[in-house]
Amino acid sequence: MKSAGSASDLWPAAASLAAGGRKPSSGEATGARAAADPEEERLVRLAQEGDQEAFGRLVERHAGRVYACLRLWVGQTQDAEDLCQETFLKAYRALPRFRRDCSFGAWLLVIARRTASNFFRGRRPTESLHEGHMEGAVTSGPDVEFGRADLHGSIWEVARRLKPAFFEVLWLHYHQDLGIEEMARVLRTTRVNVRVLLFRARRELARRLRRCAWAEELPWRERGDMAGAEAED
Repeated sequence: MKSAGSASDLWPAAASLAAGGRKPSSGEATGARAAADPEEERLVRLAQEGDQEAFGRLVERHAGRVYACLRLWVGQTQDAEDLCQETFLKAYRALPRFRRDCSFGAWLLVIARRTASNFFRGRRPTESLHEGHMEGAVTSGPDVEFGRADLHGSIWEVARRLKPAFFEVLWLHYHQDLGIEEMARVLRTTRVNVRVLLFRARRELARRLRRCAWAEELPWRERGDMAGAEAED
């Protein structure tokens, strides 16, 4: 699994799509996810058999990731902490129904996003997740270190200013390492819709990056991608 926050993958994808509409990589096109983690599969199996210690290990592995996404979705730190606990409680109760047709981490995020949506509807029933708290979360950013001092951190800062639906799909794909199929599960939509949204998000990100003066600091190969994107306008 690639490391979280891998903005080194985000820039070439945005620039190349803006430049020539290049097709997604084979893994992305098929919705493939990272290779299964044998240790995690062992812990899931034990947890499903009633081993509470194994489930505790799974919580330790995924708590930060689930919290970061909830922080993005609901905005408030205390709310995100409460919903994180609620998510894992729901996951524990639903363990017998986990069929391993997606990664355990993606399954947790499905539960987390539904929990956030239910929480938000209870507070503002006339608004959607994207229309309220998520807007504020994107402005302030989730409590995750993006490496603000370096170039890739700056790319994420630009991404955070995209409309919430665009930032969300970039965040799930490049920061949380979800494939197309897993994102479709989390967002409760189709794989086709996810591909379209991801394409548009990267294209808009590339357009905004071309306006940044610091983009000249990119390595020559990436500057070449950017020049191609400008020629496309």
